[in-house]
Amino acid sequence: MTILPHEYPDTSHMILEDDAPLDSFINEKQQRLLTTVFYSGAEIPINVPFIVAANVGLFSHLRDSGIVPDVFLSLNIIGEKEWWKR
Repeated sequence: MTILPHEYPDTSHMILEDDAPLDSFINEKQQRLLTTVFYSGAEIPINVPFIVAANVGLFSHLRDSGIVPDVFLSLNIIGEKEWWKR
């Protein structure tokens, strides 16, 4: 599905990044561990393309309010080449 620029959801009312620090170093390490185990090639490797991320917003469709799970794993998916663009 291709979304044209005029169809992008209006996120101007949302706080996408507030530069607030995490609660503690322990919490930051735990969030990092959630994804590191997948990318490090665990004992049981994942043999399909995947994306795993922690603490990021996900939107199921246009104009959806979205969710921010602690961690998510998507299998059989290839990320965008320019993933840093919103």
